[in-house]
Amino acid sequence: MSSRRRPNRFLAEFVFFADRALRDPSNESVVIALFKELESTANAILGFSAAAQLQALVCRHGVLCLLRHMDYDWSTISDPLPSFEPLLWMAIFEFEGSAPQQLNVVSYLLENGANPNQKWNGLSHFQEYLELLFTAMHGTDTEELSRKVFRISAALVAHGADLSALVKPQPNERAIPARDAIRTLFPPQWASMILEGSPAGKVALEQLSRSNGKRRDGSSTEKRGQGQVQEQPSTSGSKTVAVSRRAAVRSWVGQHLGRKKG
Repeated sequence: MSSRRRPNRFLAEFVFFADRALRDPSNESVVIALFKELESTANAILGFSAAAQLQALVCRHGVLCLLRHMDYDWSTISDPLPSFEPLLWMAIFEFEGSAPQQLNVVSYLLENGANPNQKWNGLSHFQEYLELLFTAMHGTDTEELSRKVFRISAALVAHGADLSALVKPQPNERAIPARDAIRTLFPPQWASMILEGSPAGKVALEQLSRSNGKRRDGSSTEKRGQGQVQEQPSTSGSKTVAVSRRAAVRSWVGQHLGRKKG
């Protein structure tokens, strides 16, 4: 959901507690039954688009069990939800869970037909993601960030992301093909895995992560903080989108590196 819209408190609390209840497998059938009942009656009780808001919250918080049981026409997955953004956009840019949860949700959506080349905010999800990475990597520990976003980048490419789409590393720079952007953003070996769509990419990255599990100063590379991207969709022009994206970058870097840009 866009940060401009405050979620219905009841729906937000239901998703919050459902997520925690599902950590105990014995609660799964009850939670799913409650979710399906709420999903089917939300519009009548809470008003138009309440069911879509519930689905958006499930996606945004990475509750994969409920995502799998949504009453949702997956043939329309590339369409925005009523009054909301496309599910894949929310899973990439507004996610509020852990990195593994995000990968699971993004992968599930892609496997069910989500299109990484769908246009939103004037760019495809894939183009917008790469441009966000360029901004996020400026002045940060690029190796650590590359490791954290490798799997999502690989998943997008493996599911048909357009490698010839043009991406601007910075707003005032010449656009380059997404293929070249990936080669710029990632170490050569990782870039090759992404571009080749190698099934061995995940295994290889885990091996690299173990071998590089310590920084040069001896500190761990584990995640130190969480945040979320909350970029506001805009159709009013590139300046509004650029301002929104800068705000998103500060929050997104806070999630992936545990600190914000100044």
